[in-house]
Amino acid sequence: MNNKKIRDYVLMPALLIVSVLIIISGIKTFEFLLSTEFSNGNLQVDAFLILLIAAPFWFLLKYVWDKVETINFKQHVEQNWPNHKFDELTGEYYEKDREIILSSIPERKVAFYIETVINTCTRLNINDVECIDSRVGIRRVHLTLKSGTKNLYEKICNIRPDLELALTKYPLIIKSDEDSSIFSVLIPIEKWGVVEWTKLQKETQGTSVSDFLIAIGRKDTGELFEIDLLKCPNILISGTTGSGKGMIQESIINTLFLRLSPSSLKFIFIDPKRVQLAHFTQLPHTILPVAEKREDVLSHLQFATQEIKRRKKLFADESISNLQDYNALKNETPPIPYIIIVIDELSDLMLNQSKEMQFLLNQIALTKGCQGILTIISTSIPGSDVITKQIKDNFPVRIIGKVASKVDAETLGIPGAEKLLGVGDAYFIKSLDSEPVLIQGNYIDELTIKNNILKKY
Repeated sequence: MNNKKIRDYVLMPALLIVSVLIIISGIKTFEFLLSTEFSNGNLQVDAFLILLIAAPFWFLLKYVWDKVETINFKQHVEQNWPNHKFDELTGEYYEKDREIILSSIPERKVAFYIETVINTCTRLNINDVECIDSRVGIRRVHLTLKSGTKNLYEKICNIRPDLELALTKYPLIIKSDEDSSIFSVLIPIEKWGVVEWTKLQKETQGTSVSDFLIAIGRKDTGELFEIDLLKCPNILISGTTGSGKGMIQESIINTLFLRLSPSSLKFIFIDPKRVQLAHFTQLPHTILPVAEKREDVLSHLQFATQEIKRRKKLFADESISNLQDYNALKNETPPIPYIIIVIDELSDLMLNQSKEMQFLLNQIALTKGCQGILTIISTSIPGSDVITKQIKDNFPVRIIGKVASKVDAETLGIPGAEKLLGVGDAYFIKSLDSEPVLIQGNYIDELTIKNNILKKY
């Protein structure tokens, strides 16, 4: 007997019978309480007992009914909408499976975009425009065009408002190099694809050449995008609330938790807002409790600087310059672990203890991970009083989501970051003189963290 028949032929009649018993016994009990004649006292007492027994039984049946209804609904969704996914944490169904989907839009829509761009360019005196390539990515349609117009770079920069008005309500990205006849127009898509962290873990399992080679998402064109933390020892992540910076940070942390044992990797968590990193408190990878108060933050960073000095002496005695070579030489069990310092919301700390924070952070960052101590800092307020010149110099590797203003984007060294779309849409740069890479960061939710990480330890 399937769930639907159980509901229709067992639960429904049982609920009706119990409901009728409750109503009748309730009426009789009510009459008994109002009556001054107790000639039928036994009958009324029986009715009261029936009410006491039937009421809890009704709630039990209703609970079972709700469970059966949930199962029926899930089965109905799975049969009729196979691309939908149920989130046990929120109880919601999502319109498409949370995994990489290169947005599917009709060819006629892409043709419309091409025609509109060419017509707009022609109307604004950018002539002889032709499309030489078009691709549909995760968040955008990528058009590569060519024109023989002189001073193309200057003219292309001026036509952005006209193209946005003709094409989309979202900000466009327009790229063109000086002295080049080729330019690109990236047009946002309303229903975009999502990069799911768990899918990337399965894809990269057993293929990574290093445990520190982390897939943080995909390029907007769909290719896997990985960073090597040993080559990027100091990382700055920034973006407004809703930009996806927290999920990118979480995906890095959780990937490392899965790959490396507590004897090989330790974390120092600093979370002044007491929100983002609180659930990692009890994990064995944490070398110190999560720092939330001002004095704890400074003591944690002082601990890290003392550990750097201790390791420098150990390495110098063996004429070795980095942790990897030292562990390979000594072959000790357990080895000296890598330590990753994660600071969530740098702005809260810099505004209250700027000088001390800067001094300690710079001491740690200047080692560039040679002693096996790496740093990841994030902030949603990248003002010049937070991202100082020293922070900029020592944290050249940046993952920048949507920021609040053009000034913030320029402070971070990535003009145009204010025009990103949020929800994981981000730029990655390895150094200030490198070309920013447009990526879609991983999606990771609390349920995934609970099932994959917290349960493991």
